[in-house]
Amino acid sequence: MIHGARQGSLSGIRHFFARAMARDLNVFVLPGLDISRAHGIDVEAAGCCVVSSPRHASVLLIVGDVSPAICEAASIIYAQMVRPRVLFSVGAGSKDELSPLPLVDVAVGLSQQDLIDGVQQVRMVFENSAFQIDVKDFDAPALHVRTEYVCPMHAEVVQDEPGSCPRCGMFLVARETQESAAKTDNRHNEEDNSMKNSEMSSHDQHVHGETAKEYFCPMHPEVVQAEPGSCPKCGMFLEAREKTTEARTTHTAHAGHEVAKEYFCSMHPEVVQDEPGSCPKCGMFLEEREKTTEARTTHTAHAGHETAKEYFCSMHPEVVQAEPGSCPKCGMFLEEREKTTEAKTTHTAHAGHETAKEYFCSMHPEVVQAEPGSCPKCGMFLEEREKTTEARTTHTAHAGHDTAKEYFCSMHPEVVQGEPGSCPKCGMFLEPREKIAEAKTTHAAHAGHETETEYVCPMHPEVVQNKPGDCPKCGMHLEPREKQGSSTHDHKAMDQDNNANHNNHDEMNHDENGFMSMVDVTKDLPRSSDDLKMEWIDAPFGPFFPGLPSGLQLTFSLDGDTVAGSGSSSLTDNIPLLKTIPMHGGCFVKHFLSLDPLTPVSSQLLICQAMENAAGIRVDANTEKARIGALERERVASHLNWLVLFAQQTGFSWLARKAGFLQLKFLNADINNIIALKLDVQKLINRIQKTPLLKPRTSGIGQLPANDDLCGVVARASGVENDVRSDNDIYADLGFKSLNRNESDAWARMQIRLAEMLQSLQLIEAVGIIEIPTMIELDEISGTGKSQIETPRGKASLEVVLEKGFVTSATLETPSAYHIQLIETLTSQQELGDALIAVGSLDLSPWSSHQ
Repeated sequence: MIHGARQGSLSGIRHFFARAMARDLNVFVLPGLDISRAHGIDVEAAGCCVVSSPRHASVLLIVGDVSPAICEAASIIYAQMVRPRVLFSVGAGSKDELSPLPLVDVAVGLSQQDLIDGVQQVRMVFENSAFQIDVKDFDAPALHVRTEYVCPMHAEVVQDEPGSCPRCGMFLVARETQESAAKTDNRHNEEDNSMKNSEMSSHDQHVHGETAKEYFCPMHPEVVQAEPGSCPKCGMFLEAREKTTEARTTHTAHAGHEVAKEYFCSMHPEVVQDEPGSCPKCGMFLEEREKTTEARTTHTAHAGHETAKEYFCSMHPEVVQAEPGSCPKCGMFLEEREKTTEAKTTHTAHAGHETAKEYFCSMHPEVVQAEPGSCPKCGMFLEEREKTTEARTTHTAHAGHDTAKEYFCSMHPEVVQGEPGSCPKCGMFLEPREKIAEAKTTHAAHAGHETETEYVCPMHPEVVQNKPGDCPKCGMHLEPREKQGSSTHDHKAMDQDNNANHNNHDEMNHDENGFMSMVDVTKDLPRSSDDLKMEWIDAPFGPFFPGLPSGLQLTFSLDGDTVAGSGSSSLTDNIPLLKTIPMHGGCFVKHFLSLDPLTPVSSQLLICQAMENAAGIRVDANTEKARIGALERERVASHLNWLVLFAQQTGFSWLARKAGFLQLKFLNADINNIIALKLDVQKLINRIQKTPLLKPRTSGIGQLPANDDLCGVVARASGVENDVRSDNDIYADLGFKSLNRNESDAWARMQIRLAEMLQSLQLIEAVGIIEIPTMIELDEISGTGKSQIETPRGKASLEVVLEKGFVTSATLETPSAYHIQLIETLTSQQELGDALIAVGSLDLSPWSSHQ
């Protein structure tokens, strides 16, 4: 019985169909073929056909131990497969350890012979259980979309039920999210949006001079830092803004102001101090503002105003007094404001306005009365504002506008009606605004434009659509704005002497010319590097993308075919280096060796040296040489594994087949077999060098400047001699010399790997012995052990602290942990195809990139 059976009785034509599927097994391999080959598993040799799409697969094969994040991603792959389908595990644990996947249909050990035996079981399962009467649907949690409710003003306020924000009282807005058990790191989106808005006009450059960027939290303005990231208080992504130094100084000097800074509490304005900190009353972080002394005095003297201070309650505006204190109604501290007598009188007399006061509710603007009091709907105290009669009448008559009122919802702008009331969607009271009919008609007729409405997200300006709705990125309701239907012309840039030509151009019918102007479509979108405006899209690549390391989650923000931003993470980053503290030494060794399946010999040598150093054990020269033979053999196999991925990226299928075949041969080869395979490696390298299209497709891609932090092949291809083997006396006796190039691109990295394969074969032949290191007994050992080796990807170091056979501390540094940070530098403003090749040329191991 299988969980992925198709509904129906196994009889007649269905039985024939099941036998045909059992004979031709199409297999989708997870985490990827690079992992299966590293384990010595040859899927095709077991009689299966490997496919690159789950839609074409009937068997989902999972090889080796996988993390919960990999299992969750695998559940999405499994859901894409057409029934009947079989879940097949090779060394991936017991049948119930792959949640949220269903129970495994066939599970075997991690070896080639176990794979062959398991394939026979899969064939029998297909023949006997491909169709069943009782079939249960597979329900992957990652495919669930649930609704959560968030406050539009306080994004950190999220709950599962509708309601009001406990901070500001606004109704929570619904948005959809996935029920994910192991969420990956996708935080680049908001940072990328900050990059999109980093354009600065030439006018700003001229006026402000030296401009830099800083990043701040829109919810906590006191959180400001020099690098992008997340707010430590609410977790929101920081937004970018320009930090101008010269401009402020110039303006301040020009105006003659003496500018200083002070810090105040937004809830208790009477709390003001000269240094940043927290409010002693409510604990909120103080906000920064400029403190101007000379300017205010000058302006006050020049204007001839007689200024005094009064104190009022922000919640009860009718409470006003001459001295600071607390509100007798709510207890809040009174806020300070200037009280001007002469100026108001002069301005009122000069303008000829008749000014009176009216009181309104900030939550229910339709509630307006002539006397102070409380709102009859919500109980809030009414706020005071000036009511001008003569001026408004005169201005309206002079402008010739026919003014009326309409009411709209601030959260759902598409809700508009002629009478006051409540929003039928969120329940908020509608806000009034003026509706001008004659003026809009007159302006539209004068300008010759046909005006329509489009809807845009205030947080993501690139999200624009013709109908009201929600932003697919943040869930906020789209705001309406006018868009011009006719083509927009740059009137200022045109020569005034060409008015006749301009008029003729206006009369042209663009529809007859067979194209649509993109000016209006792209006028609010960020500019690309080529000065064109395009809408950015986020495109995921991985964690099972052909040509990229398995388990690498890569996301590009594409500006057309150009990478405008990137983000990366590993789906294995939920596996800790130490499961418990302290951890038994034997358990730690077993766990450590399972972390990176791509380089098991390097991992074993690294931990053996660390434990031996902790115990004070020194190994003899012959043992060192035998370990060098095993390490160099793994280097050849690892470079061949990289060649397979590289061939998939560049489209050379013959190279992928040949390199994969040789990799499997090298994994456990002895000295005699390695010497016999040396000729095959040399032939493969010669053919690669003679391939005419390979160098033009990789030269100049993924260039990196020389950097001492680079290691491995990436460093040596940039001219940086960073190789641990250069400091080893035994390597020196074998005649080892570091191989370097200066091109620092994808082509140079490939050339270094090809040369290192031949060099490693010479080293193996020189030592004449291969021996995988064995672990010593760790009982009662105490001490600190350090080790450092040159893995196929670069320098790796490990430090462990043991106390009586238990590991109390462990620190691992790997080359991929640093190189994965280079992705954004390599891919920024590159074409998509070049960006993928650049990432692939780093030879990352997602299994060790987080350590």
